[in-house]
Amino acid sequence: MTIALHDANILIDVLTVQLVDATLRLPYTMHTTPFVLEELYPSQQAILAPFIEQGILHVEEIDGAGVLEIAELFDKHKALSFTDCSVCLCARNKAAI
Repeated sequence: MTIALHDANILIDVLTVQLVDATLRLPYTMHTTPFVLEELYPSQQAILAPFIEQGILHVEEIDGAGVLEIAELFDKHKALSFTDCSVCLCARNKAAI
């Protein structure tokens, strides 16, 4: 299984050029985090909602311990946003990095 992780920039670009359907139907398991979705406008979230509901785009659940891990990454890597660190944690947990 090949995993593709999406941060807000990727999702915004794909939404802007109207290639959401084509991108999310590539032969990869697509993942993002709730923190990434929070950075999108409600209209952008609405476009992605059917893909989430159909299990095409997986939104990783992050519990309190996960939030603490993200905070540790954020403290360690000042150049990354908290949301970027959430994607890094997801990648690490999926053995994608």
